[in-house]
This record gives sequence, structure tokens and C-alpha cells, in this order.
Amino acid sequence: PAPQVKHYHIKAKPSGEYCLSEKHFFSTISDLIFYHKHNSAGLATRLKQPPSSPTRATPTTAGLSHGLGSGQFGVVRRGKWRGSFDVAVKMMKEGSMSEDDFIDEAKVMTKLQHPNLVQLYGVCSKHRPIFIVTEYMKHGSLLSYLRKNDQRLFQKPSVLLDICLQVCSGMAHLEEHNYIHRDLAARNCLVGDGNVVKVADFGLTR
Repeated sequence: PAPQVKHYHIKAKPSGEYCLSEKHFFSTISDLIFYHKHNSAGLATRLKQPPSSPTRATPTTAGLSHGLGSGQFGVVRRGKWRGSFDVAVKMMKEGSMSEDDFIDEAKVMTKLQHPNLVQLYGVCSKHRPIFIVTEYMKHGSLLSYLRKNDQRLFQKPSVLLDICLQVCSGMAHLEEHNYIHRDLAARNCLVGDGNVVKVADFGLTR
């Protein structure tokens, strides 16, 4: 069959990160291209090669789109649980995945309780859109935390080792209960006070 050309729209977050798939974020477009050359990761295919033709001009971009704190499955916002303590509220994006899959994520998170796994507090499924409520991790993703504090953290190997051990502890708990995360990455780990790190986003667990 004749080769086909597929065009992808690069999105930019307010934090300055770029993505093609909302699961994988990069600090530069070069990093994004390099990664997707080797991993399709939600795309129709890997980025194999650009269209080449002596008469074909490089296509202009349609502009970089900006989202508002979009997580793996939907917009994530900070809220108050019964007016007393901070929580994270995740909204299911219409058309992003089936409602059954979204609720399955919540069921998994309910069963898996561990100091290094993000805890689920509740699910709001009576009306649409569906929401899940989890504990709030003050410093956000481990990826952004490491980038913001690289000078301080990378001078303290013991702190980095502790972060690794915490992630391993959470993942070991998943393994003990016969779950596979399937998308473990720094962007899917969250950081709270005192460098407490917890594994999040169990939507791809099996």
C-alpha cells in the first residue's frame, strides 16, 4: 500500500510542557519528537520520518493549544472535602474513555491502600460528568517537582534515594496484589509535604 502521512497537533501546557498524547509531557519539542520516534504511546503510529519532497513546503502549525491542568483522564482541580481539608477532584473527559473504565480506576484505587499510593476518598457518579475525589498532593507531579528543585535535590543523593524507595514501595504493594500499573513515570507520581511521594493514575492497571 502507498505510504500515508499523518499530522499531529503539538499541545502546550501553561507550565511550558509539550505533548501529543495527554499521557506524556516533555520540556522541549525535541524531547517530544525523540520519545515518539521510539514509542507510539497513544498515537496511531510512531513518528517515523517527516514527509520529504523537493516541492513540498514545511507545513505551518495550527498554533499550540493550552489546557487547564489536564490529567490523564480529565481536568484535575483542588477542592475541599466537607469544607475541612484539601482534596484533588478529577473529572472524566467526555469521549476520553468509557465511564466503566473510569469507575474501574476508582475501584482499583479503593482496594489499594498504602502510604505510597494516592488514596481515593470518593466517587461522584450519580450525575454526569463523573468525578473522583483523591487526596491532594501539595507539590504536584514528581516530574515537575524534580525540575523545579533539581539544584537542591541532586546535591542530596539520600533524598533522591528515598524518593526511589517510596516509589518502589508503592509499586511493590501493587505487585503483591497482582496489579500492573503499566504507565509508571515521574509524571504519574505525586509529591506532598516532607518529600512524601505517592504513585498515582491507576487507570491503566490490570
